[in-house]
Amino acid sequence: MKQICSPAIVYVFLFSIFALAQESKPTNPMPFQACRDQAAKFCADQKTPRDILKCLIKNDKVISTACKQELERYGRATSQANEQGGGALSAMAGLNSQTPPFPVLAVEGRLSPGTPKMNEEKINLSSPIYQDEDDYFALSAAGAPVHFSDPVTLNSGIEVPKDLYRAELGAQYTHKLPGFKNWGLRGSIGSASDQLFKNFKDNSFSINAQYGFPTETGGFWMLFLYISNNSPLGNFVPIPGVMYLYKTPTFTGMFGFPILSMQWTPEKLWSYSFSMFGPAITAEAGYGDMADIQYITNLSWSTQSFILSNRTDDKDRLTIDEKKASIGLKSFLYEKVLAEVKIGRAIGRSIYIGDGIRNMKRGSQSLDDEGFLALTLKTGF
Repeated sequence: MKQICSPAIVYVFLFSIFALAQESKPTNPMPFQACRDQAAKFCADQKTPRDILKCLIKNDKVISTACKQELERYGRATSQANEQGGGALSAMAGLNSQTPPFPVLAVEGRLSPGTPKMNEEKINLSSPIYQDEDDYFALSAAGAPVHFSDPVTLNSGIEVPKDLYRAELGAQYTHKLPGFKNWGLRGSIGSASDQLFKNFKDNSFSINAQYGFPTETGGFWMLFLYISNNSPLGNFVPIPGVMYLYKTPTFTGMFGFPILSMQWTPEKLWSYSFSMFGPAITAEAGYGDMADIQYITNLSWSTQSFILSNRTDDKDRLTIDEKKASIGLKSFLYEKVLAEVKIGRAIGRSIYIGDGIRNMKRGSQSLDDEGFLALTLKTGF
C-alpha cells in the first residue's frame, strides 16, 4: 500500500478508537461529530471509516479545526492507554479500541545515563487483516528490551538480571450490532522475562472482552472484563470494568473504573489531557498545530512487570516503578514519519519483586533519580 506522504499521517495514530462511539446516524459511518460535515463535504463517495479517514488525510489542509481537534482528543486518549505499562496493562487500558485502519509501525528508544544506566527500546507493528462495515480483525506484534548497565541487588539479596525482554503477539476483533452497539475481544500472548519463552509457565497472556451501547442522550457505555497472568493488580484476578464516554465540541471524557481519561482542546493550538488506568497516570499539555510542530509537557507514573525465569514463587513478578517529568516536541521527518523527542527526569524510581502492585515481599530497591532522553518514530503504510 502506498505510503501516506502528508503531515496528516498523524491522524493515522489519532483515529484508533472510531468504533467506540457508534451513536452516529446509520447513513453516516463517521462517529466523530465534528468530522461528519467534513466527511460529507470532501468524502461523500466514501462509505467505510477506513475510506473516509484516507479521504480526510488527503484533504488535511482544508478540513476544519474542530475536526482536527476532535481527532486529536481521541488520539491522545488511545496513545496514553497504549503507552501505560506495556504488555497486559495496555490491553486493559486500550479497552479493545481499534488500531488504525492500515498498518502502523512505531519505534521508541530511551536513554537514561544514571547509576545504573538504563536503556530501553520498543517496537510495535499493527495491521488490519480484514475489515468491512460490521467486522474488524487486526494483528499486532511488539518487542521491548530493557538493559541495566549493572545488576541491581534488592534488599533481600536477590540480584535482578541486567537484561529484561518483552515480546508479544496480539489479535483483536470487533463486531457492530444493530442499534449502534458493538462487542469485541482482544488478546495477547508472549513473554516478559529475562529469558524469553524458556518455559511455558514463564509466558504471559491477557484477554479483554468488551460490550458497548449508546444512550438516548448521545453518550456511550462500555462494559468489559479483563484477565491476565501478568497484571499489576494481581495475577489471574478478573478485573470487571465500566466506562461512560461523554463529549462536547471541545472535551472528550471517559469516566469509569478502573479508568479515567479526559481530553480538552479549548483553543486551536492548545490541548490538555489526563488519563488514569489502574496504577498508571499520565498528564500532558500541548501547544501547536499537530500537522506542523507541537510542544509538549508531560508528567507520568508508570510500571512495567516481568516474569523472571528463576523465581521463588510462580506468582512473583518483578516490577519497575517510576515517575517521569519531561518536555519535548512532535514534528515530521520528510513528511512521512511522526517524530517525538522528549527530555526529562525520572524520580521516585524503584524495583521490587512480589505478587501484585506494591507487594515487595521478595525484596525491593530504590533507584537513583536520573535524567533521560526519549525518541519515538511512527509511520503508516
